[in-house]
Amino acid sequence: MADFFGLFDHKSAGGVPEDSQKRGRVRNFFQIYFRKFWKLALLNLLYILFCIPIITIGPATAGIVKVLKNFSQETHSYVFSDFWSSFKKNFKQSFIVGIAEILIVLCILSGFIVYPSLAVQSGNIIWYIFFIIVASIFILLFIMKFYIYLMIVTTNIKLTDIIKNSFVLTFMEFKRNLSTAVIVIVTLIATTVLVIFYNNLLPFTLFGPLTTLWLLICYNCYPVIKKYVIAPYYEQMGEENPEDRLYSQSNSDEVLFKDMGAHEAKVEREKG
Repeated sequence: MADFFGLFDHKSAGGVPEDSQKRGRVRNFFQIYFRKFWKLALLNLLYILFCIPIITIGPATAGIVKVLKNFSQETHSYVFSDFWSSFKKNFKQSFIVGIAEILIVLCILSGFIVYPSLAVQSGNIIWYIFFIIVASIFILLFIMKFYIYLMIVTTNIKLTDIIKNSFVLTFMEFKRNLSTAVIVIVTLIATTVLVIFYNNLLPFTLFGPLTTLWLLICYNCYPVIKKYVIAPYYEQMGEENPEDRLYSQSNSDEVLFKDMGAHEAKVEREKG
């Protein structure tokens, strides 16, 4: 089971400082989570407020993904200013993705309801085949969404290229991606069921679940983007990735002062 979940995979694709990799990915994730807990709660509330006009779901998602990507890679980020900056900067691409996402979700939900109903009424198994096809498309698009928003906030490529890259990355790291999707979907279903049966848990959803899941997505999926999209770009340009430079500086052994006691010569006292 440890190898099934990408979170438990100790073979890192890059993107997390070396000392963090040595601590173990699970332990490191929860250290980040508890260290940033109150910021995640604030960001969750901010996300919900910006999603109230449904058409701004895309830009709001781009806003939290920018902040959570930095958190997941253990780099500094200001919650509101970085959220707002990403919201404005990536508005066009994320707005298009958000509207497409709403329409696709409505179509898929219709398929989930209609096809089983037709299968029961007609007694024809072919409608279940259509249901399986719709479910497969849903899983594919759900995983692609992880990469689409991450690439919107971290690259300057066209939206069509982002979608193509997301499709490819979905299959290049399918095991990791599927495990991440399973965790996210199961958590969302469990949270929904608990809220339905225990109404007093509803306020809890304002301060945590969405940003926690996106933190997990960024933690698991951004290293894949860095390995297959960002790193090859800098190699082709013959430049160093600024993130690698940041990590090398933070992990360097340079110090301001050194203990030179071992190198001092012994001073003989004169006899008077």
